[in-house]
Amino acid sequence: MQFMETTKLSQRALQSVEIQVGELAEAMTQFMFRQEKYCVEVEAQEKSPVKEHESREKDEEKDEKQVQQQWEKY
Repeated sequence: MQFMETTKLSQRALQSVEIQVGELAEAMTQFMFRQEKYCVEVEAQEKSPVKEHESREKDEEKDEKQVQQQWEKY
């Protein structure tokens, strides 16, 4: 009788662990999917022609400011 009770308790504990491991695996899968999606978005933004254009504009503005500052010295 005691053996049967211990066996049932062990089975319930194992089922609980199986459920928790399954939930953990699902959470990790979702996490990895979000991370991969984020990395793809970041890569796309880094290669974006709009960002390149904006970056070039900022560089040009800096160059113009430097030229103006040099002219102001004279």
